[in-house]
Amino acid sequence: MLPVAKSQAGLTLIELMVSLVVGLLVTAIVIAMFSHSKRSFIQDDAVAVMQENGRFALQLLTNELLHAGLAGNMHLADTVPPLPTPLGDCSTDITWSNVITTPVEYYNNADTLGCIPGAKSGTHVLIVKRTSQAPVTSFANNKAYFNTRGIGGSFFVGSSTAPGTGTSWEYYVHIYYIAETNGIPGLYRKRLNGDTVSPGEEVVPGIADFSVQFGIDDVHHTVKFNRRHPGVPPQPFKSRFGHRCRDCRHQA
Repeated sequence: MLPVAKSQAGLTLIELMVSLVVGLLVTAIVIAMFSHSKRSFIQDDAVAVMQENGRFALQLLTNELLHAGLAGNMHLADTVPPLPTPLGDCSTDITWSNVITTPVEYYNNADTLGCIPGAKSGTHVLIVKRTSQAPVTSFANNKAYFNTRGIGGSFFVGSSTAPGTGTSWEYYVHIYYIAETNGIPGLYRKRLNGDTVSPGEEVVPGIADFSVQFGIDDVHHTVKFNRRHPGVPPQPFKSRFGHRCRDCRHQA
């Protein structure tokens, strides 16, 4: 006797369509959640990068200001023969050798200085002059140096032999300003390279502007931040620095 096959019940067309719709809804929800998580990750990562750039800018300029006016081991503000005027932008707008009399120059508007191509109008410019923290014994032709015996000193551009019998220190002049590349702002720097001024280089991207306030630290260690253009501080001076970047705020 031949076996008889039992009838099997299948899905109706309506049931199949309902299943497909439910599956599509679940897939759409999963894709939406994934897209939202991806956007959040990208946004959080961008904010983290901006905050890190801001912290680096704070650290960089704070370190510069802490060492402004350092002139090797010279401990008296003697008259020092000037460094030959370098070639390049700002060569005649800045006194490059006045590390003792004016170790810091600060401009509220880059247009005031007017010698930095590409500097964003209305932003600030900071100029810091100092020597290296440690003395040097070898010299490069594209660098400037300061030689001193503790009282007085002299500048020279790198050579095989330092002038005088004192100790030599590398001499820095750094110009910090704001410029834009492809519409994106950043903190830029020009440097003294021996007898020339270097082209601007971006050191921290995403910085739209910065500001510095200067104050005198009195004997009671009370600082009044009201000096906008520091010259020769009669007492130790301190500084306060803040920056502005896209979608973030930070001050120290």
